[in-house]
Amino acid sequence: FQKFSEQLKFVDKATSVQWDSVASDMKDLEQGFKMAEKEQSLKGADCPETLHEFVKTRKQKMSDLEQSFQLAKSSFKDCCEFYGENEKTTSPNVFFQKLAHFVTNYNKCRQENEAKTALERRQKEEQERRARVASSKSSVSSEQDQLMLELAEKVGGLGGGRRQRAKIDSTRMDHGDFEKLMN
Repeated sequence: FQKFSEQLKFVDKATSVQWDSVASDMKDLEQGFKMAEKEQSLKGADCPETLHEFVKTRKQKMSDLEQSFQLAKSSFKDCCEFYGENEKTTSPNVFFQKLAHFVTNYNKCRQENEAKTALERRQKEEQERRARVASSKSSVSSEQDQLMLELAEKVGGLGGGRRQRAKIDSTRMDHGDFEKLMN
């Protein structure tokens, strides 16, 4: 269903077709070809060779053209019925303009929805990343708090005026801890 617009790839070209002029041209072609056939039959053996060749070579093409015209008429009728339109009151160019407008709007909305979904996915990933960073920062800050408490106990817990300096593990020291110890 999502790729139905690809099946309607020529709907924009169908909007420019004037069905009345196509039907009129088809009728003129049929009448002209019938006149050529009639002239050929009236002249019989005296018929010019060019007319005879023209009728002979174009008869199949006229038949194919007539079949294509009838197929187009019946297909348009079926299409109108499928979409709930009346083929007698709706001209093909108006009908196909509506259909082309729908296809254009559908494609635009589908692109907007895809962009919205991608944006939501990126926002969700960003929130998850921020949550991971915040949880890692909180674990780091809790380690720092524990270290500070331990240092405070060692430094301040010995009482008296005299402080003993204990060895501190240098791998657990952070930026600014040395200054705090010295004060």
